[in-house]
Amino acid sequence: MSLFCCTICFAQIVNSYYQDGQEAYPGGEVKLYKDLREVMLQKQLQKCQTNEYLYIKLRIDVNGKPAFIKDEGNKGYIEKNPCAFNAAIKALSGISGWVPAKKGIITYNSTYEFPFFPNELLGDYNEGYMTSAHTLKAEYEGGEDAFRKRLVFLMDEYLGDMYRPIGVFRLSFVVNEKGEMSEFDIDPKVENTGIFLKDLNSVTKKMRKGWTPAKYKGIPIRSRYTLKINFLKD
Repeated sequence: MSLFCCTICFAQIVNSYYQDGQEAYPGGEVKLYKDLREVMLQKQLQKCQTNEYLYIKLRIDVNGKPAFIKDEGNKGYIEKNPCAFNAAIKALSGISGWVPAKKGIITYNSTYEFPFFPNELLGDYNEGYMTSAHTLKAEYEGGEDAFRKRLVFLMDEYLGDMYRPIGVFRLSFVVNEKGEMSEFDIDPKVENTGIFLKDLNSVTKKMRKGWTPAKYKGIPIRSRYTLKINFLKD
């Protein structure tokens, strides 16, 4: 438990995420779940009475120290899945070796997210287990290109000259179980990033078409969607 702290109102902080190809945990997703399972067995954790799940968000600092993020975005899920939350905290407190995010030679604080199904790790576990192998990505009605075009149109329509990012950016956001977008991030950062992302979140609520959430074995789950978007100069 001493390894973790719960950060309240974390949404006020501008998030940064791992770059494509970077692993937050040595050995990647497979090794992470394997080590979590081993800790759960060592601590003799029991299965939850129902098939609870938790979308875990960790802040990994420049020294590789993890902190569990508890904010307004996941507060409700933690309250509805107390068994999964307790199992996650106990399991995470037993592993170490997290790797900080890096761009070039510079390390930086970053956020790492992944789904956690305690009953699966305590049940019929198969070597090489990873949730991504059984997860269908979130989809936007009309496809990714339709989302890009609609987003750029709405930004021009409602934000005008307030922000003028130019070039190719990596945009990411959470799509929850209801297909709602939130928790936007952009890389590289732009001028007034925090305000820009807040306004971007408001703009996307004007989209008539929506997202179908990611599904794990047919069950809607939260996920982070990432795409590249090119903002052109007028």
